[in-house]
Amino acid sequence: SNPVPTSLFVRGQNLETTSPSYYAVQITSGMELQLLRVMDGKVTVLDQVQTANPQSDGWVQVSLRAQGDQLSVR
Repeated sequence: SNPVPTSLFVRGQNLETTSPSYYAVQITSGMELQLLRVMDGKVTVLDQVQTANPQSDGWVQVSLRAQGDQLSVR
C-alpha cells in the first residue's frame, strides 16, 4: 500500500474555499519533505529535502514554525 502524504500547515486563510492560502510542510512515504507555499490555491515548492535512509514504516517528528517573515522546519 502507498501511504498518503501528510501535511502540516500554518497561516491558513480561506481554507474552506477552492483558493486557500497557507504555508505547509509535506512528508511523503519515501521521506521526502517539501516546504510549500499555497497562494490562492496555486502551489509553489519553496524547498525540498530527501532523507539519506528512507523509512516507509517508521515514525517521524516534524515541526513547522512561522515567526515574522521567517519559516523553519525541523
